[in-house]
Amino acid sequence: MGSTLRLKYLLVFSLFLINLRGSFAQVGIGTTTPNSSAILDLSSTNKGLLPPRMTSTQRAAISSPAAGLIVYQTDAPKGLYQYNGSTWARVSDEGIEPIRLFTTKTSALTTQSANTAIVTGWATPVINTAGTAWSASNGTFTAPRDMKVMVSANIVFASHATGTSEYSIRFYVNGNLTSCAAFEFGYNQTRYMPVNGAQGIIDLSSGDVLTLRIMQNTGSNLNTHANGNSLSIMEINDYK
Repeated sequence: MGSTLRLKYLLVFSLFLINLRGSFAQVGIGTTTPNSSAILDLSSTNKGLLPPRMTSTQRAAISSPAAGLIVYQTDAPKGLYQYNGSTWARVSDEGIEPIRLFTTKTSALTTQSANTAIVTGWATPVINTAGTAWSASNGTFTAPRDMKVMVSANIVFASHATGTSEYSIRFYVNGNLTSCAAFEFGYNQTRYMPVNGAQGIIDLSSGDVLTLRIMQNTGSNLNTHANGNSLSIMEINDYK
């Protein structure tokens, strides 16, 4: 067998071994000893892994995303998103305790006729992981990050105002009314009147200001009762 023919056989056999090895080997970047359990092992002490970056519209336009697909969304709410096989889910911030706030109000508050008023002067919260995000004196909650919160409130009025009036408690975000509200229609009588069940789920962007407000459409000034008032703000972890 000529030397040229032997060289050709050797070359073909070497390529076969290289292809065979590539079919079973792990790939290491930044390491010559990739972990045996990983098909790809990235190793660095001063660089990270940068996934594709896109807007929410671009993410939603991905055709037939595979389960486990990960992208970084550049517009609000920013963060890593993973496709779980049926929907995109934002990866929760690890190590950050979710917001849990429950507080009461034990002092009266006057609402002027045909006006709204932020419920202020809350007592020291029974539960509070909101830190400085919650201002009891001002009755404001400022979102420290993009989040979804479940809100609930109950307010007890000392009496009905004169005339037939509508009273309500409502949640506002940045001064804009949300759909989380509860209503009561007044009558010409004096009694304690609770307005219960202003509740719902609200999407907040970082820096949004959430307030609870009471409203009286007509009639005389209206005072809240000193007891029976409560407010809760709970962060929902699985933001989607």
